[in-house]
Amino acid sequence: MPSHTHSFDAGAASGYLALQANRLGWYVHGMVGLDMDRAFKELNVPAGYRVEAAYAIGRKGDPANLPEQLRAREFASDRLPLPEIALEGGFPGELTKL
Repeated sequence: MPSHTHSFDAGAASGYLALQANRLGWYVHGMVGLDMDRAFKELNVPAGYRVEAAYAIGRKGDPANLPEQLRAREFASDRLPLPEIALEGGFPGELTKL
């Protein structure tokens, strides 16, 4: 019987896959922009099943080996540093609103 929580379950499994891979020194990149028709054909997915996503799993290479247009995309993320968005332990006594 199909489960209405399958996407939630797949998301949880995806997160644990990425965490375990990272622990073992691998990198995981999840993708949803894939050729679904080709995925069904190449993987022999039977009728009644659904492809949720695909993952590239590998080790980081030397950016110098990339083609120039891809090398230009290799730079540090502009996301906020973790200490600015997370804390360890309880909340401090006085908080300022973001």
